[in-house]
Amino acid sequence: MEPTTKRSAKSVVWKCRCDCGNTCEARATSLQSGHVESCGCIKAAQDKTKLLNNLTYQDDTCIEFLEKISVPTKLNTTGVRGVTLNKDGKYQAVLTFRKKRYYLGRFNTLEEAAKARKQAEIMVEEYLGQYKNKVH
Repeated sequence: MEPTTKRSAKSVVWKCRCDCGNTCEARATSLQSGHVESCGCIKAAQDKTKLLNNLTYQDDTCIEFLEKISVPTKLNTTGVRGVTLNKDGKYQAVLTFRKKRYYLGRFNTLEEAAKARKQAEIMVEEYLGQYKNKVH
């Protein structure tokens, strides 16, 4: 640990090395009170364990993720999950299901790629419906 020239709320900010090997900065008052225990790795590990313990897997498939199969992720730039715009201006559609990535094709328009993706999602939705019927 070593002090930095930074100050936060009149407290010295320290450069610290975590047990995991990462470095981070923390206020002296946070270190003294015990509010900082790691660089964030402990919370990340706890969050991951909590997430994994609350998920349902069937046939190597996470049911909770299937329920959101058509919802675009935060990194999605086309507005359609599983559809990306390639450098050549063509749209590519893919779907991952039961640990396999299915290539659905390359298309000239976003609408064509979205249609292919939606048709593939219907297969997944049918699987999800069968799973829910077995459970209930």
